Amino acid sequence: MFSEATFAGENFESAADTVKEVRDSGCQTVEIAVTTTLSQTAFRSTSEVQTEGIGSSAEAPAYDERKLAEFLQRISPPVIAELDKAAKSKAFTNYQLGRNESQDEVNQLYRLQSNHMPDLPNIQVSCLSWSCTGNVVAIGFASPGHEGWCVHQSAVHFYNISKHKLDVSKPDRVIDVNSCVSALAMHPYEPSVVALGTQFGEVQIWSTDKDEYEGSFQNSLHHKNRVTQIAWITLGSQLHLITSSLDGYLFSFKVIPTLRAVTLVERYLPNSLDSVFAPGITTFAFSRLPGIFVAALEGGELLHCSTYPACDARPRSATTIRQPVLKSLGKELGEVTCIEFSPYIDHLFITIHVEDKITIRSLNKGDPVREIYTDFTMVGAHWSPAQGNVVIGWGGSSHLGVYHFKSAQRMAHICPEGERPSSPHIICTAFNHKSPCLIAIGGENACVFVWEIPQYFQTPVDLI
Repeated sequence: MFSEATFAGENFESAADTVKEVRDSGCQTVEIAVTTTLSQTAFRSTSEVQTEGIGSSAEAPAYDERKLAEFLQRISPPVIAELDKAAKSKAFTNYQLGRNESQDEVNQLYRLQSNHMPDLPNIQVSCLSWSCTGNVVAIGFASPGHEGWCVHQSAVHFYNISKHKLDVSKPDRVIDVNSCVSALAMHPYEPSVVALGTQFGEVQIWSTDKDEYEGSFQNSLHHKNRVTQIAWITLGSQLHLITSSLDGYLFSFKVIPTLRAVTLVERYLPNSLDSVFAPGITTFAFSRLPGIFVAALEGGELLHCSTYPACDARPRSATTIRQPVLKSLGKELGEVTCIEFSPYIDHLFITIHVEDKITIRSLNKGDPVREIYTDFTMVGAHWSPAQGNVVIGWGGSSHLGVYHFKSAQRMAHICPEGERPSSPHIICTAFNHKSPCLIAIGGENACVFVWEIPQYFQTPVDLI
């Protein structure tokens, strides 16, 4: 048995002998050169795909047929009721697409005349007003030419033109009045509230959604002569009902529809500063300027007034008669029948007196700014709801005249082709606040026409 040392020694000696043999052989060794070739590796991109595990298809959940039947039985009645309600609704029956602004057609939509009119001699439409929703038109009736005390029984008729089947011979609501109706104005925010003035001097306020007993507001104060105009005016932050009369006074009422309450707030006597007697007020109009208005007196005098006059420092009270006159704006040759301020220029307003012209005036000037001569006698005029330089007038003709304020030229006349009103004169008109293309027209024959008119009129070429 060999030891590890013996084995190591033998290997060492064997290796030494081998080296010696190589050296003695004289062989030449050849060096092997190694060449390295550089190469660019290809770019590798990794795409990741999200996989979803494939599971076994779930079985349809079981349901309780009895509970499902109970649920359907519970919800079916209210669902069916709503479907029936929607089927009966006529909200979009009269809906029309927007009109082309270049369209100049005039269409007569309705001819409103009840089969049961008030028993008045020579009955005529005296005043018109639209509700704030634009759906209801109110019509007041009167007898012209009162020589003394009015003993006539009159009425106000209400037609809802948005109804699916409108009966033009049957009003939707009738309010009986114990005197001829001389003025009318529907509330600007409450569609069922209407204020009216009578030949007797009463100021009545009604709620049309109540019966005759509950619909009448209670008020104990009234004018001593015919009410000539009624208007809802915002003074400060509160809405007031302003009335004028031939007794020479303007009354300011505060109305609370929810309580059916009417309170007289103030009394104004817009008399001329140098007048001894108090002439009646034929009409008035308020500007967009706070508290500023113009009142027309019998005889044609125009007064620039304010509900906040600096010259009147007396405490405000319903028993105090206030003097609102700031200055006189001159005199028209005849009774002024209409005043209307421009909705675009605060100080500019129209005046109409019984003559063949429209007068444009300003609060800043005593003389007229412009006079527009017409081919028929004027009774009233409106500023166009859409065009600041356009005035629309009416009166002793079966059509409406359209005039340009700056050029004083007639731009058009409004009347449906082939349909002429049976009355040759137009007494009153009222634009629909929600749809300016709709206008109600009242004449001497106690008939009201609802016309659809153009919203815009072509401006004369020389003013473009």
